[in-house]
Amino acid sequence: MLKRNIFVFISAITLIFLLININIFSNSIALSELKDGSNSIAPNYNYHATGYNPQQQINYSNIQFLELKWIHSWPEAKAIEGMQARVGSISNPIIVDGIVYGRMEDLRIVALDAKNGKEIWSFQAPPYLVNTNIAKNNLPINIDFYPSLSSHAHSFSYAEGKIFAPWPNCQVYGLNANSGELEFRLKTPTCKDLEGNLGLFKGLQSSGPVFDRNKRILIYGTGGREAVEGGRGAFRGYDLDNGKLIWTFYLMPPQDKGDPEWSIRNADKGWIQGIKASEIPKEILLNDWGKCPEQCGFGKGDVGIGWGQWAVDEEKGIAYLATGNPSPSWNATYRPGPNIYSNSVIALKTETGELVWWHQIVPHDLGDLDCSWNTALAEIDGKNIIFKECKGAYLYALDARTGEMLWSTDYFPDVKRGENGPQPNFDMGLDPMNIKDMTKPWVSYPTNEPNWRKESGGAESDVAIAYGKVYSTTYHKWSLQKITSVEPSMRNAFGRITLESDKELPMNASVWAHQANTGELIWKYDIDNVGIRGGVTVSGGMVLFCTTDGTIRALNAESGILIWERFQGHQCPVQPVLGADSNGNMKMFTLIGSGGILGRSEPIPGALLAYGLSENYNSNIEKNVEKEISKESPQVEKVVITESKITENNFRYSTTEIIGLLSLTLIIGISIGYIIKMKFSAP
Repeated sequence: MLKRNIFVFISAITLIFLLININIFSNSIALSELKDGSNSIAPNYNYHATGYNPQQQINYSNIQFLELKWIHSWPEAKAIEGMQARVGSISNPIIVDGIVYGRMEDLRIVALDAKNGKEIWSFQAPPYLVNTNIAKNNLPINIDFYPSLSSHAHSFSYAEGKIFAPWPNCQVYGLNANSGELEFRLKTPTCKDLEGNLGLFKGLQSSGPVFDRNKRILIYGTGGREAVEGGRGAFRGYDLDNGKLIWTFYLMPPQDKGDPEWSIRNADKGWIQGIKASEIPKEILLNDWGKCPEQCGFGKGDVGIGWGQWAVDEEKGIAYLATGNPSPSWNATYRPGPNIYSNSVIALKTETGELVWWHQIVPHDLGDLDCSWNTALAEIDGKNIIFKECKGAYLYALDARTGEMLWSTDYFPDVKRGENGPQPNFDMGLDPMNIKDMTKPWVSYPTNEPNWRKESGGAESDVAIAYGKVYSTTYHKWSLQKITSVEPSMRNAFGRITLESDKELPMNASVWAHQANTGELIWKYDIDNVGIRGGVTVSGGMVLFCTTDGTIRALNAESGILIWERFQGHQCPVQPVLGADSNGNMKMFTLIGSGGILGRSEPIPGALLAYGLSENYNSNIEKNVEKEISKESPQVEKVVITESKITENNFRYSTTEIIGLLSLTLIIGISIGYIIKMKFSAP
């Protein structure tokens, strides 16, 4: 009996000690909670895509002490015969349990030690070969079509010990996060055998899969883009455990016109620019895709998939997905209707694919004004809200339950466009209730005159929600172009007439903070001669972002005042992300040299940079840091940031605390052992 009591006593102490030690020393956290910010399991931190990391180790009071810890240069992409490789990365890294995962444009995923940037494993997916002879024989003239060793992926994600990433041929690979071994693939490729599909899928998708772990569903989308190498797009739900197809939700009617009332079937569940789709004249929806597919080229018309991360409410079992522009992009004469499900947020039940609601933000797109990037889900004043911005430079707040527009913000009245920045000479918005608006011809046809055209910009980035605010960016770049006066037809891969760029005008960008419940503007920060693509991350009372001039910046989240900046030597295509190494030290990770302003490949492969607090940083010493406020923030002349006795003990356990906890463990263990002993010795 004595030996038994001793064994039980020791076991109890050991168990309690282990449990406490897990809380003290482990750098892992329950990934479903993500409370301390150590892990960032998606490009926008979590499955709600909020872009807010709750960590406080790196904050507005100590970011001045941030220093470069290591650089991991991406290897140069190697071309394969008949294949063109894209270099670098345009997808934010993922950080899980002290490991940083990067997604390369040449179909590679790498795992790095967050402490030093050393490679742990690398996985190279096989290239997807396209039958170029068949493609060239069927595509319109003037299209230079070639197979590509690239993915142009803007996101990938983590779930249940695996790294999931989109690959060519509309596939998804799931890799063991610790070893890099391939453990998951979709059982049914989505690039073929689509009901009612007459077009060509190139198979290069930008958005990674999203998950409902409660329902065991993986959701993935395939579709075209502004070019013609797309077919009838769709969202699909797969079994997360075995990759089997469960449901399909199509994004446009059958291209063989076998279902003429397809566009009006779910009108009672839809909105178009805040107007109920059921109130739109029936003839508009019946003629939604007009002369497509007969005259829409080899792509036969299609709807693209949004480029960013999508939000999932696992508790309610709803995925909030996003779509891009209709194709052909700049030639809208063949698709006179609103082209529903394009440029939309679509809410689907994760288990069945059943439509909950849809809201089209840009109908009858005339200028590649797609609503790409993230759909962000946040609870504001007790209500779940979806936040979304579009390249037409609008920020929207939608009721997550109904899809109804709660508020919208038009950036354009206050947009700064540079010294000579022109206004676009095409309509940015169309009235879906007006048949004439739905049948407007292709922009600027016919003309030989120079045309001011927006080359990029609007709101082409991720939003972030924190501190009761929604943070966003806009980017504006204009160029002078000529449009050849010929019959509008599919003459190149983008469905537009030949465009010749004569010169470029200055670009500029802005960071915005709006009240999340009302849309009221709180502050705006302007920067000349730079662009922003990727969005913002909010953490530690800061708004973090990168610009095309190679500078990473931090603004005070409350005031919008610049508090820190660092030139990195080359442009960064996405926003910074934060995560901890295996020692619990938070780092900020950012990409450089990859992706280009518009996602184009750069001549250098690029690199991943890791920043952390200086080892010489002593937070026990009070410091007053004065920052002169730029002219962009005239409401405040200067701000004084005081590190008021912020100690390392705020961020990690001290020796005294550990000794105290161990002592408490011993006392509790002795008490439990005594109770057990009394129980066994009782008659």
